[in-house]
Amino acid sequence: MKNMMSLGFAVTALVVSGVCLHQPRQLQTHTAEIADLQHQVQTQAGQLATLKASQERLKKQRLDLADKLNAASSALESAQQRATIASSNAAAATASAEKTADNGKGLGGFGSAIAKMFDNPGMKR
Repeated sequence: MKNMMSLGFAVTALVVSGVCLHQPRQLQTHTAEIADLQHQVQTQAGQLATLKASQERLKKQRLDLADKLNAASSALESAQQRATIASSNAAAATASAEKTADNGKGLGGFGSAIAKMFDNPGMKR
């Protein structure tokens, strides 16, 4: 019976020794994995920071372009309004000039008749 107990303790001692020898290897493997994962996390954190900076820069550029687009649209609308006003003013000026020319022809004919009368020596007296 003593031999059986001794054998049981010996087997148990061997199993515990094996486990004790195996655990440091696992601990070393897990420690290496943790270090690798921490390195990956740091790399990804750097990439994330770079992406956020790019995103902010692009957002600022988008807002600047939107402001420039609004300014250009306002300038275009203003130019179109000025062109419309100028064309309507030109049309009104043309109509006024034609009306004046028509009126001048009638007065010009009357004015020329009076001028002919003064050219006549008999009328001058």
